[in-house]
Amino acid sequence: MQTYGLTPSSPASGLSPYFYDFPALLESNPALTDFYNFRQHSMNGQFSFIGSAEQKTYLGLGQYVAVNAGMRWIPSQRFFVEAGGTLSRQFYLALPIARQDIAGIYTRIHYSLARNVRLNVWGQYFMGGNTPPPVYNPLFPHTGVGASISVDVKKNTEVSVGAEYQYDKNSREWKMETSGRVSIGF
Repeated sequence: MQTYGLTPSSPASGLSPYFYDFPALLESNPALTDFYNFRQHSMNGQFSFIGSAEQKTYLGLGQYVAVNAGMRWIPSQRFFVEAGGTLSRQFYLALPIARQDIAGIYTRIHYSLARNVRLNVWGQYFMGGNTPPPVYNPLFPHTGVGASISVDVKKNTEVSVGAEYQYDKNSREWKMETSGRVSIGF
């Protein structure tokens, strides 16, 4: 499956392992070069290898490219757990323009509370990289934990609310980010 632009919101279409179903990415303006690719290879009825690659551009702020690989355990149609590793190259468009390469691990739990209601819980930890002091960007991949609830209102229409604690390596503080999202498809 290949999609372009914003991260897909349906688990059936494949989510980026560490960009959760509810990202605070609405502040972005995806460029024509942005992409999101997801692949899932089933080993048996319950275990799958998963992989994804994405590029996101935030006009005036920067860009990142990320590659992820992991395992997904699906014990039932309502529940899955996935874990794996990720590599990310980030470019900050501050003066001077800075580049950062980071690697990390992630995990995500998805549970369908009802037919149209989903609970997502995620966490990721990144090692390496030194973000230039004035340019910490909560939209880029970072160490954090969070949760969200998504409701499918009707076909191609979704409402999500959630929160994430993000670790800022420069200030050495955990910061809470909350957001909501309404996604309408045509």
